[in-house]
Amino acid sequence: MQTSLPVKVKYSKEDQAIVLKKVLDSFYEYSKHKINAHKTNVCFLEGRVSNFGSYLEVPLFHDNVTNSSLWFVVHKVQSKLQGWDVRSLSLAGKVTLAQSVLLTILKYFMQSILIPKGLCEKIERMVCQFVWGSSSSGLLVNLIPGHASIDLDYSLNDMVTSDGTWNLDLFQLWLLETVIR
Repeated sequence: MQTSLPVKVKYSKEDQAIVLKKVLDSFYEYSKHKINAHKTNVCFLEGRVSNFGSYLEVPLFHDNVTNSSLWFVVHKVQSKLQGWDVRSLSLAGKVTLAQSVLLTILKYFMQSILIPKGLCEKIERMVCQFVWGSSSSGLLVNLIPGHASIDLDYSLNDMVTSDGTWNLDLFQLWLLETVIR
């Protein structure tokens, strides 16, 4: 398979060209994508490139990734949230929308960028606010805390007693006592 690289040659030193040739040969060895020399141009720049641009809407970073450099992900989620009429959605509709659109944005960028934990938590809080934020009767209450980790180490048989009622003692770790009563 041949790949065309859109890069132009302006000036170079012979040793730089040799190193580049070795890199392209290594690329071919690992990927089996052969570089077509007739369709390839290389550009050697004297200065430092400040912005590499983006590929498939994902910025190409050459510096450390920080919260401020990834703030565009938060803005992308916020712009989606502002475009929806939340009042016309049921709770199930909000959850479905959050899972299929909002969290997918985060997952898309996480495929290629290591996103800081604080930024992920900020987006998750925005999604929780979207889902649980409000209804026509006021604020909805999320009865399971956001920090709770519900690991189901029990089967359904363990959660139901012999008389067919729920074994509520198992749920005390995750739910408020007023909910269980």
